[in-house]
Amino acid sequence: MGKKENQLNNLKESLRKKENQLRKQQEEITKKENTMKQQQEEVTKKVTEMKEQQLELHKREELYKSQMEELRMKEGLLKQKEEELRIKEDLLKEQSLQAPKKEQNEAIQKLFPFLSEKVMDQLTQYGISSCEDMNHLKQKDWEALDIPSFRISTIKQRLKEINDMKQALKSQFPFLDNISITTLIEAGIYKTEDMLFGYFPDFDKLKLSVSMKTQLVAFVKDFNDRATKLKTQFPFLLDHEIKALIERRINEPSDIHLIHNWNEYELSHVTKNKMMSSLSNFTQNRFFNDNVDIPDTINFNALISLTPEEIRIIEDAGLLSFKESIKMVFQLENHNIADTIIDTEIENGVKKHIHFASTLKLEESLAIYFYTIQWSQYSLPNLYQLLNSTLSSLTKREQKPNNFKTYLHFLMSALAKLPEWRFKTVYRGIHRNILQEYPEKYLKGKTIIWYSLTSTTTNKQVADDFIKDEGTLFVISEVLTGKSIQSLSMYEEGEVLIPPGAKFLITDIVSNQNRNIIHIKQVP
Repeated sequence: MGKKENQLNNLKESLRKKENQLRKQQEEITKKENTMKQQQEEVTKKVTEMKEQQLELHKREELYKSQMEELRMKEGLLKQKEEELRIKEDLLKEQSLQAPKKEQNEAIQKLFPFLSEKVMDQLTQYGISSCEDMNHLKQKDWEALDIPSFRISTIKQRLKEINDMKQALKSQFPFLDNISITTLIEAGIYKTEDMLFGYFPDFDKLKLSVSMKTQLVAFVKDFNDRATKLKTQFPFLLDHEIKALIERRINEPSDIHLIHNWNEYELSHVTKNKMMSSLSNFTQNRFFNDNVDIPDTINFNALISLTPEEIRIIEDAGLLSFKESIKMVFQLENHNIADTIIDTEIENGVKKHIHFASTLKLEESLAIYFYTIQWSQYSLPNLYQLLNSTLSSLTKREQKPNNFKTYLHFLMSALAKLPEWRFKTVYRGIHRNILQEYPEKYLKGKTIIWYSLTSTTTNKQVADDFIKDEGTLFVISEVLTGKSIQSLSMYEEGEVLIPPGAKFLITDIVSNQNRNIIHIKQVP
C-alpha cells in the first residue's frame, strides 16, 4: 500500500506539474494571442493611416493638377498681355519717332508759314529738321530740293530775318546759348519786348534747360521790377523808351541825374522835355540839408580824433578797414548783401579815383564818393543824412560818434589833402522858411555856425529849382574852407563840401513872403 501510495503521489505530483506546465503554456499562448491582437491592431491602424495618406496624396495631386491648369491659363493670359504690350511699345516707339519730326515740322512751319506741305515734305526728306539746318545749305543743295527759285529767295530772306532776331536776343540775353535762342524764336519770341513788360509770363512752356530757364526768369523779373519803378514815376514813358533807359543803366527814377547828354537816349522830343522838367524833383538833398544851425559850440576835432595806434591799425588794414567802416555806419555787420553792395560801389569809386589821379589814397577817395551816393537805391538811408544827423545830435558831453569814427578819419583826411576852394561863391537851398523859424538868430550882422558837413553847389540854378516858390536860399561868398569834390562825386553838379564847424557872418537878407535869400560869408 505504501508503495502504491507513493506511486500515486508521484503520479499526482507529475500531473500537477504537467497541469502547471499546461497552464503556463496556456498563459503564454494567451499572451502571444494578445500580442498578435495588438500587432494586428497596429497593422490595421497603419493600413488605415496609409489609406488616409493615399487619400491626402490623391487630394494634393488633384489640387496640384488644378493649380497647374490655373498656371497654364495665367501663362496664356500673360503671353497675351505681353504681346499686347509689345504692340503698344512698338506703337509708342513709332509715335516717339514721329513726334520730333512733327514738332520740327511745326517749328519750321511757324517760322516759314508760307511753305507748302509739299515743300515741307521735301525739306524733311532732305534731312532738314530746323532753321539751323537751312543755314548750312549751299546753292547746289537748294537746287537739289527741287523748290522753285522764287520760293528759295523767300526762304533765304526769312532766314536772314531770323538770324538778325538771334543776334538781337543774344545781345540782350548773353547767357543764352544758340539752342535756347532758337527755342525762343520757335516759341514766337522774336524780340526782347516779347518777354519783357509782362508780355510772356508763362516760361514753363518754353523747352529750355533748367539753368537757362532760371537765368532767363531772373533776368526778366529784374528788368520788369526796374521798368515798373520807372513807369510809376514817369507814366508817359513808352516801353521802348524804358528799355532804352535801362540799357543805359538808368534803373531808378533818381538815376536821371546820370543823364548828361539827352540826345544819346532813344527818347521822343516830348519825353525828353518831360523828363528834364522832372529832374528838379530828384535834385540831391545834400544841398538842402535842414540842419542850419547848432546852438552849442563843440570841439569837433576832439570828437573825431583817434589815437596813433588806432590810426596805424586803420591805415594798415586799408580797403578792408574802409569796408568795415561803411558796414558800421549803416549797421550792416550782419546784412547778407552788405559785401555785394559795398563791393559794387567800390568798383565805381575806383574808376573815379583813377580818373581823378590825385594824391589821395584810394580809401580817402572812396570816402568822398560814398558820401555822395544815393543809398536809397539800396533801401538804405543816405550816408550824409546819417552822418550829419549824428553830428547834429552831439552835445557838450563830447560823446564820440563811434559808428562813424573810422569813416570820418578817411573822409576828413581826404578833405585835408584837397586844395582849398577859397574866396568864391556857392549856393545852398533849404525847403523851409528859416527867417520864420529862427527870427532872432538870422539877423543881418549876426554870426552863425554850421556844425554838420555842408554840401553846396556852384550852380545857382540847381538850388533855385529845388526851392521854387518856397524856402530859403543861402548865397555863401568868400568861402575859406570849401573843398571841391566834383571829380569824386557820384553826380557832376559842381559840389563843394564845407567841413563841420564853419562860421558865417550874415551880410544881407532879402525876404519875399515864402522865398528868402540870405547872404552870408565865411569868417575865420
